[in-house]
Amino acid sequence: MNETATRAERDRRRIEQLEALLQAEELLDPTRDPVELADLALDLALRVMRADAALLALRDLARARPRGAAEAVGLDEAASRLARMVLETGRPGVRRGPDGPGAQAAADLLGAPPAVRIAAPLMRAGQAFGVLEVSYLEDPGTELAEEERSLRTVTDHLAFALDHARLLADRERRVREFSHLVDIAGKIGAHLDLDDVLEAIVDSVGQLIEADAAGLFLIDRHTREIRKERLRGYDTARVDDARLKMGRGILGWVAKSGLGIIVPDVTQDERYVSARDTTRSEMATPLRYEDRVIGVFNLESDRLNAFTAHDLGLLETFANHAAISIMNAHLHGEAKAMRRLEEQLEVARRIQTMLLPRAAPHVAGHTMVGQNLPSSAVGGDWFDFVPLEDGRWAIAIADVSGSGIPAGLIMAGFRAELKAALRRAHEPADVFVELNRTLHDELDPDWFVTAFLGFYDPKTGMLRYSSAGHEPGLLVRSGRREPEKLSEGGLLLGVFREATYVQAMVHLAPGDRLVLYTDGLSDGIDPWGGPLGVEGVVRLLLEVEDEGWPAAELPRRILDRAAAEAAEPPEETDDRTLVLLVRHEA
Repeated sequence: MNETATRAERDRRRIEQLEALLQAEELLDPTRDPVELADLALDLALRVMRADAALLALRDLARARPRGAAEAVGLDEAASRLARMVLETGRPGVRRGPDGPGAQAAADLLGAPPAVRIAAPLMRAGQAFGVLEVSYLEDPGTELAEEERSLRTVTDHLAFALDHARLLADRERRVREFSHLVDIAGKIGAHLDLDDVLEAIVDSVGQLIEADAAGLFLIDRHTREIRKERLRGYDTARVDDARLKMGRGILGWVAKSGLGIIVPDVTQDERYVSARDTTRSEMATPLRYEDRVIGVFNLESDRLNAFTAHDLGLLETFANHAAISIMNAHLHGEAKAMRRLEEQLEVARRIQTMLLPRAAPHVAGHTMVGQNLPSSAVGGDWFDFVPLEDGRWAIAIADVSGSGIPAGLIMAGFRAELKAALRRAHEPADVFVELNRTLHDELDPDWFVTAFLGFYDPKTGMLRYSSAGHEPGLLVRSGRREPEKLSEGGLLLGVFREATYVQAMVHLAPGDRLVLYTDGLSDGIDPWGGPLGVEGVVRLLLEVEDEGWPAAELPRRILDRAAAEAAEPPEETDDRTLVLLVRHEA
């Protein structure tokens, strides 16, 4: 071919290159799918460069995409050291001759050694995210510099298009993922039962991230062991062998550190505890609520390197939604349990009220009255007035240790035992001896009862009494302000089986008042911040009497006044009970 023909051929080829380059901006539309763009770029490179083969390697693609003679085999990064070098350095490169690095691998694919290979990087924010390489079986000679410029023009267009396509694809993917997360969160949040919530969470995670097994493990905040779990794709017997312990295994590490983790190859991680023979990679993230880890979410795959950093971020976001739903269900369950307990306590309080006297007895010349203000819980206070066969009255007040339904049950049994003992024994001390043995034999050592029991004869004003570890009875004489303390008796009921009790006798003259009470009243706080005590109880009695209230209303007025004057609210866990016996003027 003469020089004129050669020049004409060169000019024609240059025109074709320019026309192809002009089409690059139109062909490499950033709204296209990145994979489609890669295929278009390879076709464009072969046409513009008139190369024999082209390779596009992108960090975001699992394999490089080839065109030309190597297409049937699949030229990948491992077959081109030049492509790897350009990716690592971000600078274009040229390799000549059949003896350069990677030339033999290219020759195997092309069928002959390449004379020249040219590679240019695709740049984003100063970093190479891909490389476009073309190979020539014949050396372009003096046109090589022009080919390099043309290749850089193609890679500039392609980098711009791919970067924008990636951003658009990322945005669309994130919109889809966000919409999916919102939909899943709504479905999970629709459940209030904890077991239903856990089932919904484990079923939903597979819609977000592909995995061969999924596990959700909730941690007991006290023992730091698994409290609840939901599994998909596991052999439950194998999971028993790999139970989560704080610091043990990958799950234990996540629970202890509070960090998410990706394990590309579980065989290379010494923390891995096998629960599936086919697992090759694993990803786990903590379930956080406020400042504590409440559980661990775990995904396992039968493929190596199956999970990406994006997958971990998506799982962490999902785990945040899941943790909130779990805690909401937990709080809902606690609220239901609390409502059931409150209903049971209300029934118990009503039953306890039924065990108290419904009305004060009518005794000529006397007022016998009592008042019980129950706490928010079921308490162990009780009082009663029981007529005896010989015309006397048994006046009793008692307090069970502790509070709640157990105390109420013990008091109900104590009441029955006391009334039975009153039919057999004729003195307060004898009644206590019998009750003490019964309670000792039937109660745990931690439970006991204090009580004051008096036998009163309205005709004579004589009171025979005994106290079993109870607050002292107070005898307030007419016209006097200092009380007499009635404390003769013995030990708490139910502590020592062979305990003995003594009794004493006092006389009530007209105008005298007998005051019995439980420690819920005397241990209350007075206006000055100290315990109300005996002096406070007597002070309140005299104050309400001076205000002219009738005797039948005095117990209620005293209890109300004590609560109103307290420097601190009365304890919600202790009943306050007061019994009053007044012998009126003849």
